[in-house]
Amino acid sequence: MSKNFTKVWQAVALLSSSIAFAQVGNIGVNTANPGSTMDINGSVAAKYNAVTATLYTLTATDFHVSYNGTANATFNLPAAISGNGNFKGRMYTIKNNTNFTITVNSATPETINGNASVSVPANQSVQLINTGLTGANPVWEVVSTGSSSTTNNITASNGTTLSGTDVRLGGTLSQATNIDTAGNNLSVNGTGKVLVGTNTVPAGASNSKLVIDNGTTNGALQIKDGTQQFGYVLTSDANGLATWSSTVTTAFANN
Repeated sequence: MSKNFTKVWQAVALLSSSIAFAQVGNIGVNTANPGSTMDINGSVAAKYNAVTATLYTLTATDFHVSYNGTANATFNLPAAISGNGNFKGRMYTIKNNTNFTITVNSATPETINGNASVSVPANQSVQLINTGLTGANPVWEVVSTGSSSTTNNITASNGTTLSGTDVRLGGTLSQATNIDTAGNNLSVNGTGKVLVGTNTVPAGASNSKLVIDNGTTNGALQIKDGTQQFGYVLTSDANGLATWSSTVTTAFANN
């Protein structure tokens, strides 16, 4: 019994030595002469994961994650590890198959190319790689971004229209959309008009810049600035600045 046990350990030691020796050089699969550390003469498979949850945390077992949800989503990257367990070189591909947006967050204070997060718009994808760094560093780098559209690798959504390879302003909003000016001016100029509720300039509006057509429904225009009160009228000063005023104090009432 003792001799058999000794032989087993000798076999294990011999196998371990062979494995350690093989790891020093190149490893080939379906090839006798590998030219790289790992040379595979054939197909390669990695995990494919399809999710619908609007909150998802990527793990060590993820490789390709496709999002098929019905709302904007948030994906969280795993926190970096220093020393043993460091996953430098790990890659994730995130593909957005929806008309919504995925926000990919790094673990605080880590960054992705210097940013706390990256956005994956509708029908787009992003590939990330771990740099092996930790702390307030670019722990992740964007390897590539792309489109999942089959038309010239260009897609249009949420208020834009694709015409050939031209993405044009104008289309159907697929989700609630907010424009945050962040202290910057948003200007609409030129000889054209801004039409709300219609795409046809009505009679008498040839000189108008803003047209609101609410059909036969009351309340097409609402202006709130704190001066509004019941029974007040909108009046102007010499510069055209409008405020709400009592009908008994306006020039019109005096006349």
